[in-house]
Amino acid sequence: MARSKYGMTPWGTWFLRMIESYDGDGRVSRGKSYANTGKVDSLVITGNKVAARVAGHYDPWYYISLTFPRISEPNRKKLEKILTEHPADFIALGSGTMTERLVTLFEAKDIRFIPRRWSLIESDCSCPDSASLCKHIAAVLYILAKEIDHDPRLLFQLAGIDLAELREKILPAAGDMSAEPALTVVSEQGASPADTTAADDTAALETPATGNSSTAGAQRKARQSGAAGRATKASSFSVPSEPEYEHPVPLSLRRADEPAQDVPAELPRFPLEESFLPLISALLPPFAPFYDDDLVAAFKELYHKLIVRQNKEFELTLEQRIAVLMKSGTGCASVATLCGSSRLLYTQVRLDTAKLPKQKTAGVPAFPLQKEAALQLRVRLPNGTEAALTLVQALHLLRGVTPLTDSPDGMKAAYTVLTLGERLIAESALLPTVYLESVTRKLAIFWKPLTSAQAVSAAIDRCASFITEAFFPQVKSWGRRYCAELLLTAFLTEYVHTTGFMPAGIRQAEQEIAALFFQGATINTKAPGMRRLPASITRWLAALYYDSNSLRFRLILEEAKKSDFQISAEVCHSEETNNRFVPFSRIADSVQLESKTVEFAIALSAYLPKLTEMIGQKSVPLTQEETAVFLRTAAPLLSRFGIEVVLPKTLQRALKPRAVFQLKRQKGAGAVQSYLSLDNLMDYDRSIMLGDTVISAKKFRALMKQSSGLVKFNDRYILVDPEHTARLLETMQHERSDINEVIQGTLTGDTVMADGAPFSYSLFRETDAAVPRTLQATLRPYQEKGFQWLYSTIKSGFGCLLGDDMGLGKTLQVIALILKLKEQGFEHSGILIAAPASLLPNWEHELHTFAPSLRCTILHGQGRRFSAKSDIHITTYQTLQRDVKKLSEKIFDCLIIDEAQAVKNTQTKNAQALRLVQAQSRIAMTGTPVENSLEDMRALFDFIIPGYLGSAESFRKKWRIPIELHGDAETAESFQKITAPFLLRRLKTDPAVISDLPEKVITPQYCRLTPEQIALYESLVETQLKSVLKTEDGIQRNALVLKLLTALKQVCNHPHVYDESFQTDVALSGKTAALMQLLGEILDAGEKTLIFSQYTQTLFLLRKLIQEQFGDEPLLLHGQMPLTARKAAVESFQTDPAQRIFLISLKAGGTGLNLTAATRVIHFDLWYNPAIEDQATDRAFRIGQHNTVFVSRFICAGTFEEKIDEMIQKKRHISQMTLSGGESWIGKMSNAELAELFE
Repeated sequence: MARSKYGMTPWGTWFLRMIESYDGDGRVSRGKSYANTGKVDSLVITGNKVAARVAGHYDPWYYISLTFPRISEPNRKKLEKILTEHPADFIALGSGTMTERLVTLFEAKDIRFIPRRWSLIESDCSCPDSASLCKHIAAVLYILAKEIDHDPRLLFQLAGIDLAELREKILPAAGDMSAEPALTVVSEQGASPADTTAADDTAALETPATGNSSTAGAQRKARQSGAAGRATKASSFSVPSEPEYEHPVPLSLRRADEPAQDVPAELPRFPLEESFLPLISALLPPFAPFYDDDLVAAFKELYHKLIVRQNKEFELTLEQRIAVLMKSGTGCASVATLCGSSRLLYTQVRLDTAKLPKQKTAGVPAFPLQKEAALQLRVRLPNGTEAALTLVQALHLLRGVTPLTDSPDGMKAAYTVLTLGERLIAESALLPTVYLESVTRKLAIFWKPLTSAQAVSAAIDRCASFITEAFFPQVKSWGRRYCAELLLTAFLTEYVHTTGFMPAGIRQAEQEIAALFFQGATINTKAPGMRRLPASITRWLAALYYDSNSLRFRLILEEAKKSDFQISAEVCHSEETNNRFVPFSRIADSVQLESKTVEFAIALSAYLPKLTEMIGQKSVPLTQEETAVFLRTAAPLLSRFGIEVVLPKTLQRALKPRAVFQLKRQKGAGAVQSYLSLDNLMDYDRSIMLGDTVISAKKFRALMKQSSGLVKFNDRYILVDPEHTARLLETMQHERSDINEVIQGTLTGDTVMADGAPFSYSLFRETDAAVPRTLQATLRPYQEKGFQWLYSTIKSGFGCLLGDDMGLGKTLQVIALILKLKEQGFEHSGILIAAPASLLPNWEHELHTFAPSLRCTILHGQGRRFSAKSDIHITTYQTLQRDVKKLSEKIFDCLIIDEAQAVKNTQTKNAQALRLVQAQSRIAMTGTPVENSLEDMRALFDFIIPGYLGSAESFRKKWRIPIELHGDAETAESFQKITAPFLLRRLKTDPAVISDLPEKVITPQYCRLTPEQIALYESLVETQLKSVLKTEDGIQRNALVLKLLTALKQVCNHPHVYDESFQTDVALSGKTAALMQLLGEILDAGEKTLIFSQYTQTLFLLRKLIQEQFGDEPLLLHGQMPLTARKAAVESFQTDPAQRIFLISLKAGGTGLNLTAATRVIHFDLWYNPAIEDQATDRAFRIGQHNTVFVSRFICAGTFEEKIDEMIQKKRHISQMTLSGGESWIGKMSNAELAELFE
């Protein structure tokens, strides 16, 4: 057993000093080892009498009784005088807090609560030791010291001092000392103290009534004769008093009038605010009566560890998070497959409440988190089963995921709770709370939100609106707010316990309490010395449970005549003062108000030491230094804690120094001509701005030397924060700003002219560039704006990021820009475009279609060569990586990268190769600028404007952690300001875009054949085309033509569709590679898509490939399915948000279906009759569709598919092509037409 520490408080130590003065023969110190080894089995205190049982040597138990004499009259008078002179300390004593000042004063006046001579204490022990103070009695005294540590009022009780009576005598206007008798328990059910007596204590004690005439022998005989048990029942010691103890874990119980409500459409935001740690550490008493070391320091260490852990887990990659889940158990391993999958957004999540205690009656629940892992999340897996995750495990699963509008309510609830839980950890807005099990008397500590802070309470209210009965069934009886707090308490408790924290250098004596707070251990409070521990902990934490609804403080700071400032306090208690504020100095007029306010005022005095002085006077003076400390540290945090702080007008507009870039001169006038020459055009330096005045660092440093608190400047005050000021001056002294910082300062308003006016010169050239006449297309209005933005940004010397939603025509806008640059004449080697291999045919086709005047060379495959005569060179990322040495020798007018997510990891060889290519300007194109984190954005900016957002590490500290982890709205706004000029992103849902879009947008998706496809394709053409050309019989010839074209279409789809001996590999087909890329964008955008094919073998293959790629098994509909299965598939797609992809046979599903949930249609292979294709498209594009439908038609470039499509588009409006016979023309093609198909 760990060695216990006794006398951990000033009053406990004082008691021990009085007791240890009896230790003439060392028996008292020997009793300490008895107490340490758990020999004291039970302890009962009633009034000034103590009864105990100690393990014996000759007998199993020795029984002890002690009766302490009343305090002497002289000592009592001295005591009353001290308490009269220090009313605040006296009032605080009534709630169980004894100030160190009182102990010092009592000792200074030689006031003894325990007599100087042991003989004055009536004592008896049934052991054979003849000494009056044996080691067994000494052991009981040490356990008694532990109880006194937990509650100093025991000292007064043992000395026969009635605090309530004394209170009435000293402060008669206030009446009773407190609303409840001291040292009694008020149970959760409201039973009387007698009803709540621990019955097992009586049974375990079995002590007889003894007097001075009792002897050890007589007591042994009494026990042997069985009289002990009978005497116990008559003994006054058998009805012990217990410490007061209120509701263990205060949560907000259900309001009777809580209305039903729908889940809000928009997810709540929980922006990070300033840490609550300074407030918590200041409000907690500096020493804990139950912990010998510095528990406040341990709390600070814990909060720091929690944030360090949070930051480390925030940095985990997707693969690392999956690995963590895989190691967490079978259920977690199965759910890890959902990490990073789009299906996760549509996964059903509910709370597993099976381990919650069953309620026998309705109403207030017993605290539900009594069992380990009482609350777990049940996550529905793709195979229909459920996996159980603890709340902390679920955090790994959901990190980086933001539910969409149509995500299930359970997913939104889990996301909201965990997001808020992380925010509470980041703000250190969590605190311990006591739970005492009513039967076993086991003490446990849970960690709950700091609900006494108004911002935290408001955030929980927003979170609670997402807790539904389907997610948490007990919502109906407990209420949303209670359930939200319960979930957050479960999460925070698990997070603390799984952190594995123990204070550094902890001694053995403190390990039990540390394990209770930080590791989820429990303590048996039936053990002697532990009975008052729960109440002691509760009192120590009391200030953190300040309730601004029932008790409100107001601190009023004013400028004073005789001193710099003065401060006064007012208090309002909803019941005692009829909701009116009264001066703090008059609190003695109210009983209830007094005890609560003084207790809280003593806690607040850590922030404002003079607060307790206001009990006897209306206000107290403050110097400028004291005022500065109050304004800098106390006022902001106290305001967040619900305490109103009223400031004079001169301080309401206090100046805060701000670092700016001051432009001393500008060469030339008008707009800056180019980013590349910006550094040469401007002379700038770091300065300090105070209000609207700019001063140099030298002047600011001299000003700060005047004071470390409040400094008067231009009739206003500067509130000086020494740390902030030191950082400002150090930065200005040691860091030379670069032009990127000046640009960012210009965009955020932190770059000013010499007179303090904002730098108003434009960084960009204003332009109304005309669309090139050589562009063979008409730009929609939003596309024309995009073209002009691209041109203006490029001509200003900046790179840019075109992040328009897919389907809005990014490629066409860039082609228009290239034509414009060509009109003005290329200065270097023209344009270099890098794109995934699957997109090369698209680029080639669209350049040929929309800009036929441009000369284009494809740098890909064998025999590739750079052509000096070409305007544009198009290559793949892999080819560029291989050819980077040659390409880096040239300078391009513009380097353009498509599907720019390829460079989002700056450590890849692709990204590193792109950095080596020299270009006058750079453009990145992507439909998803941010996929996983803001690091994606930094990587893209590192390509378009190298170094603009700094290194990955500096970016993480300055932007990612504040925005992603802490939700800092101010930082997010600044980040938006510095990136917005270089990023253009329009969504299909933007009003300006919707008005420009037609109802249906059809886009051809050109794909290249892979080497395997080329070999099969050429072999079929060579072997079967000759047979077709030689056949003259019409029917037979038609059949051979259709057979050849069917085989070729299957090869174009995937070699495996034609010949099952080929592997089912995405990379074997240009179409499947392009499809997976397109589906990734569609799923990331939260859209639904239909994929049509005329071959069931193709559909089965695509189902397999899609499931392997995305973890989702798409729905399937084909002609061999029964009608009921088809209806079920259609219903599931239309109503289930998780079902995003529907594979459909063209003939079986091309007509008669209503699939308006889809906004995307993909024709994986084309039919010869456009009417059939249009009918299939109309499954989504029909009445009930409220969005623009985007149609992608997959075509293998350079094959018969491309030429057949050209024929189809020409024939599309020919009336003879009816639904019934529109395909027959393909078999009737002449030999010349067939030969032309395969040229």
